[in-house]
Amino acid sequence: GKSRHTGVYEFLNGLAAQEREQKLHVAPDFREGLRFIQKHDYDAALAWFNRIVEAAPLDQAARMVLERLQRLRITADGHGA
Repeated sequence: GKSRHTGVYEFLNGLAAQEREQKLHVAPDFREGLRFIQKHDYDAALAWFNRIVEAAPLDQAARMVLERLQRLRITADGHGA
């Protein structure tokens, strides 16, 4: 595990207006979801990122985090590799 947190930046220039608006709208929720991950509260993070992807279906970064959380849950439950 890593002991230092790293900032994450995403360039929004060049995105379609709808995608940029969705990302900006869910940005506070995205940060909150990341806080749950940092606290190792993966169930809460999974719930947050499900809501984020529902509200911003074009947000590929949120979708990627959600998919990783889903894989982590499967592995933790003993159903995965």
